[in-house]
Amino acid sequence: MARHFLLTADGGSRGNPGHAGYGAVVSEDKKIVAELFEYIGTATNNVAEYSGLVAGLKAIHALDPEATIDVRMDSKLVVEQMSGR
Repeated sequence: MARHFLLTADGGSRGNPGHAGYGAVVSEDKKIVAELFEYIGTATNNVAEYSGLVAGLKAIHALDPEATIDVRMDSKLVVEQMSGR
C-alpha cells in the first residue's frame, strides 16, 4: 500500500527578481521525514515557490514513487496552476 505524505512548501525573494530561496517540509502521520531548503540565487518569487514544490515532490518520490500527497502552499499562482485553473 502506498504511503501518504503532507508537503508544506514556500519560497520567496527579496526583490522580484532578487535573492531567493525556498523551504519545504515533508511529513507522514504528523512526523517530519524531510526538511529541505536552498538559496537559489537571483530569481522571482514564483520561481522560488515552484522550486520548493518541486524539491518536496522529488523527496517524496525518492521515499515512495507510489505515494499520495497533500500539498499546502500560500502561492495562489502555484495552487491555481497545479489545480488546472
